[in-house]
Amino acid sequence: MAFIQFKNVHKQFDRKVIFEDLSFEIQTGERVLFQGPSGMGKTTLFQLILGFEKVDSGTILIDNQPLSPAIIKGLRQKIAYVPQIIDWGQGVVKETLEEFMSFQSNVRLTHWREKMPELLVYFDVESSLLDKKFPMLSGGERQRMAIILAILLDRNFFLLDEPTAALDSPMKQKVIHYFSERKDATLLVISHDNEWHRLPAIKLIPLAP
Repeated sequence: MAFIQFKNVHKQFDRKVIFEDLSFEIQTGERVLFQGPSGMGKTTLFQLILGFEKVDSGTILIDNQPLSPAIIKGLRQKIAYVPQIIDWGQGVVKETLEEFMSFQSNVRLTHWREKMPELLVYFDVESSLLDKKFPMLSGGERQRMAIILAILLDRNFFLLDEPTAALDSPMKQKVIHYFSERKDATLLVISHDNEWHRLPAIKLIPLAP
């Protein structure tokens, strides 16, 4: 049984058609790369899965259940989402992390502080960055911190929207290597970076006009 199914999904904004009769299936544990020209609705696709946007027609099924307000909250609590635009507000990074981890859905994660130093080292993030205010971070630092937070959430379903766009090639390879080792994860990636084609067993879903 597919974990996610899109069946003849149609979505448009004003007169611009984003998806027309879009259909695909994603199995639990699959690694999927969505690619296509800019403006083809790749980010909208994730917004539909997360329930932030609604289809105009067609059906989205999660575990064979139609996506609805009744299951959206539970679904979001299973997802680690790295958005294309990362905005953690104006506060200090470590204080913002503390706030994220204090949310009701995350309070069970009592060992995240012990895990973080290893992740900072792996993704080449200086620990002093945690004392900076978020607006002072570079684009690459923001992306790496967002990836670290996604990992600390201890979830097995990742939605990654252009997660390596601001990273240099060696760091892109580190990110891809990390997720290649996550055999337990279902991974959905939006990226223009060709490096993602090297992820083992990657399944490509093109989004074209």
